[in-house]
Amino acid sequence: MFKQSLIKPTIQIIENFTPIVIFNPNALIKMKLFIDECNDEIGWLGTATRQHNLIYVHDVLLFPQEVHSTTTEITPEGLSEFGEELLQQANGMEVWNAIQVWGHSHVKMAVNPSGQDNDQMITFQKGGHDWFLRIIGNKDGDLRIDLYDYANAVIYNNLSWDIQITKEEKEIHQQIQLLNEQLETLNQSRIAYHIEPVKADMALKVKKKVYTTIWNRGYGIGGTTPTTNNFTPNQTKKNENTKETEKEEKIFPIGIPDYKMDYIDDDMIYEIGEAITLSEVYTILGTYNLANYFEHEEVVCLYEYCVEKTMYDYTTTTIK
Repeated sequence: MFKQSLIKPTIQIIENFTPIVIFNPNALIKMKLFIDECNDEIGWLGTATRQHNLIYVHDVLLFPQEVHSTTTEITPEGLSEFGEELLQQANGMEVWNAIQVWGHSHVKMAVNPSGQDNDQMITFQKGGHDWFLRIIGNKDGDLRIDLYDYANAVIYNNLSWDIQITKEEKEIHQQIQLLNEQLETLNQSRIAYHIEPVKADMALKVKKKVYTTIWNRGYGIGGTTPTTNNFTPNQTKKNENTKETEKEEKIFPIGIPDYKMDYIDDDMIYEIGEAITLSEVYTILGTYNLANYFEHEEVVCLYEYCVEKTMYDYTTTTIK
């Protein structure tokens, strides 16, 4: 036959069925103040309701008590005085019947329950409660919440908790979301305003360094040197026998179709080459009704070509 197990029974909770505690923000703040403003252990009671796996803590209330640095007790006398004071209020009976929470401070100690804390929960069971919530906090901001489910003989330790959002807070969050959306729209408009000028400026001023061989025209200038453009000067070959100069072959800038360059004469090349900004280039092309004839990338290539052509012609003329 099988042997009897000597291991004590355990319970494993399915996560989706674990209760969650939701605090009214006023109750959470009052608990924080109870703990922060008292240098001894201090206890309180609270009202709560349970809806399936959600437990809502509505309010917390102090009761008459004698405190010590390491203990706090709920005495029958203290509860009697608390009950009499509460029942004098208009909704006193309703509040009394909704008390399902006992909380206390451990000051600067850990929030692990003591033997006295566990014994106190047995008292609430004998008081006829189906369930009761125990809260332990400290000045470091630690908060432990345990649910004693007497009806099902289960204790849930270290429950998760959250803060209930009030109507006013919800409206504030909506306003914050709206303001964030407006800030994002403003930022996107800034990007849209600056993107094309920045791209144009970068295309003009930021170039990848490459190496090419400069054509030696007989001035003792030549060799390999770094350059940042693809422009190659028009070359002229001289016939050593006849000393006649052959017709120059035009070499157009890379990136612009030849038929478009037919509209650009030498005067326009030097005029564009002496421009300071890309905007001036567009202005010059506009005077010749060519501003819309070239794509933006082609205007950038044309500007580079004209600058290099102007600088080259100026240099070779000076050398001569």
